[in-house]
Amino acid sequence: MRKALNPKAPALKELPRALKEPARKLSRKERATIGDKSTEVDPAYTVAWFDASLNADHWLAMEDVSPETAALLLAGFDPMETDVETAKRSAVEAIGDPNVHANEVFAADDFKRLLDRFCDVAKVEPGNRSLEAWHDLAAKQKVKVHQWLAAYGAAEEAIRLAEHASKTKVRAVDRNLLASRSQLLDAFYPLLNEAWFRDLGDREWLHLAQREKGRPGRGHREPLFCPYEVMQGLRLKARGKERLSEPGGWQRLKDHFPAAHAFHAPKRRIGG
Repeated sequence: MRKALNPKAPALKELPRALKEPARKLSRKERATIGDKSTEVDPAYTVAWFDASLNADHWLAMEDVSPETAALLLAGFDPMETDVETAKRSAVEAIGDPNVHANEVFAADDFKRLLDRFCDVAKVEPGNRSLEAWHDLAAKQKVKVHQWLAAYGAAEEAIRLAEHASKTKVRAVDRNLLASRSQLLDAFYPLLNEAWFRDLGDREWLHLAQREKGRPGRGHREPLFCPYEVMQGLRLKARGKERLSEPGGWQRLKDHFPAAHAFHAPKRRIGG
């Protein structure tokens, strides 16, 4: 069995010294449960780990990923090291989700099922697909995938939000890039729920997307949010029917908030 791709317990020699420290501070018990919210892992460390162990940055930058390559990656294999036939005889420990314990297994049968679905779609609906597009397709068809991409995406989003938060402390807010609650509800209907705005604490991503607090009473002023971050929250943080696909999210941003779309478009992955 292949070892779990665990960002909390990597081979330390493979990563820069600055990225080794968080792993050394973790206890054995902490390493046993991946994604435990009581354990903080540097998002940059998680990204660096998957870039080193799976060449994630390389594959995610590609506009067209074959169904075989996508199946390998979403089963937790690096296509540069493992071929399809080897994967069919192997299994990988599932990681990256707070509800998934490290001893759960992504079995060989899971890989075969994933590969069959992807090859079938590629045959029936040919076209270019990025790795993230394949991931969205698997989610839509309810086919099991390895959880590393979700962990990677969450880490990247945490890095981006932290960087943006630090910049907004010293830079005036450009209101042309912001949106009111009613504008957001109109743009992201029916995925965005009006009730969520009453208690932002229930959804941290929505709270972080707020740029200006509202003012009640005389001189009433609507709170303003970053529509790009709301879109990213619906895409990466929401679950089930609330979740927004990446292509759909960018299209809604372009249709309803063209200024914000133009500003944030360079951040979008090639083929994403």
